[in-house]
Amino acid sequence: MRDWHNLFLHAIFERGVEYYSNNRVLEYSFESNIIQASVQGEFIYDVHIVNDNNQIIDAYCDCPHAQKGNLCKHMVAELLEYDSNE
Repeated sequence: MRDWHNLFLHAIFERGVEYYSNNRVLEYSFESNIIQASVQGEFIYDVHIVNDNNQIIDAYCDCPHAQKGNLCKHMVAELLEYDSNE
């Protein structure tokens, strides 16, 4: 997926890179434009991202940070996994 990195605050992006590098992305799948994974943080969080023509059109994570309407490190880790499987 192209140019999604700039959607995230720098600190959030860097933490997501750490999560990805430490193999915290679990149960990854991509089907019908929906990227899904469980990402191990303090708890295991469910992350879903809808991708349409290489554009993120919706992103969900059940972590407290994302539940406040923010993009989170778990989403970054999932997108890095997606990019590595593309």
